[in-house]
Amino acid sequence: MGNISDRWIAQLDLLPLKDYAVLTKAILRDEGKPKLSAKYQPIADDIYKQLDRRDYLKMAKHKERESVDVNSMSTKCQQDVNKMSTREEKRAVSPPLPPSSFPSHSPINTPYNPPFPEKKEEITPSLKSPPTPQKPPYQPPNAIYAEIVQYLNRATGSNYHSGASATRTLIHARLAEGFTVEDFKTVIDAKTKEWQGTEFEKFLRPLTLFGTKFESYLNGKQNTKKPGKNNAGAATEKEIDEFMQVFNGGA
Repeated sequence: MGNISDRWIAQLDLLPLKDYAVLTKAILRDEGKPKLSAKYQPIADDIYKQLDRRDYLKMAKHKERESVDVNSMSTKCQQDVNKMSTREEKRAVSPPLPPSSFPSHSPINTPYNPPFPEKKEEITPSLKSPPTPQKPPYQPPNAIYAEIVQYLNRATGSNYHSGASATRTLIHARLAEGFTVEDFKTVIDAKTKEWQGTEFEKFLRPLTLFGTKFESYLNGKQNTKKPGKNNAGAATEKEIDEFMQVFNGGA
C-alpha cells in the first residue's frame, strides 16, 4: 500500500474534493495515474513523475548490488582457477618421489606420536559500524483516531466512526503537518460553539473540520459565508457526496 508524501500535501490541497479523492485513492492503493479534471491533471502528472523516479532509483540500486555480487563471484572463480593452474604446474616440474620415501604404514596417535593440535582461527571483530535503521513513516496509533472522533461525537451529539477511511486520511494528514490532538479538540470546541444551533451545524463533521482549512479554524479565522462553490476551501453537498462515493470505491 502506498504512502502520501508530506511534500505533496500542498499540491493536494489545491484540488477539488472529487479530484482529491480520486488521486489520493490511486496513490494509497498503488494504482496507475488517474485522470483528473483538465485544469488539475498537471498535479497528478507531477506526483506520478516523482513516484516513477523513486521506483527507478530503487531498481537502479538493486541492479548495482546485483552487478557487484556477480563481479565478486567472477573474481573469486578466477582466483580459484589460477590456484589450480599453479598447483598443476608444480606437479609437472617436481620429480616423482622414490618408493622408500613413502611410510610403510599410517602414523598412529600414541603418547610418543601425539596428534598435531588443531589451529584455531582467531575471529577479528568487524570494525564496521552496524547500519543505521531507517525510520518508518509515521503511523498514528488507532487510539489517537478514536480519541479525536469520540471527542467530536460528544461535543456535537454525532456518531462518526474512527475507522472510516476518509476520516482517518484527514486526521493523518493534519498530524503529519505537526498538529496535535489538543489542536483537534480546540477546533472542535470553537466550531461547535460558533455553529451549533445555526444553519452551519450540519458542517460539524470531520470532512469540514479536519480539512485544508484546519489551521484557519485553529487560529480563530471564522468564515460566516454559507459554504458553496464560490466560497474557497468549502464544499457543496454535491461535491461532498461525490467525494465520499469516489473515496469509498465508487465510480
